[in-house]
Amino acid sequence: MYKFVVGCLTERINYQRDSVLGSGSSGNTVYTGAYDGNSCAVKRVLKPSGPGRAIEIENVRREMDIWLKLCDALDNSLPIVRWIGYEEDEDFWYYVAITNS
Repeated sequence: MYKFVVGCLTERINYQRDSVLGSGSSGNTVYTGAYDGNSCAVKRVLKPSGPGRAIEIENVRREMDIWLKLCDALDNSLPIVRWIGYEEDEDFWYYVAITNS
């Protein structure tokens, strides 16, 4: 299992690089993983490069904060995918999702 260590010296996201649940365009991949020790899916998304990179990165951070607040407000009994956290490094965002069952 690959351990992703966040810059603030916490180890919250772990994922198995050989356990791909799905992949999409632009190098985005979803893995089986764990977040704070709980089973989850981890979506690794390549950050943009080039002109406008800083603005796009800030926009995605704001969007994820909104999604996290929305998921917190939802009824836990609904069978949906919930975003529960995200972390980032220099090149990627790591989105964490679980399903209610």
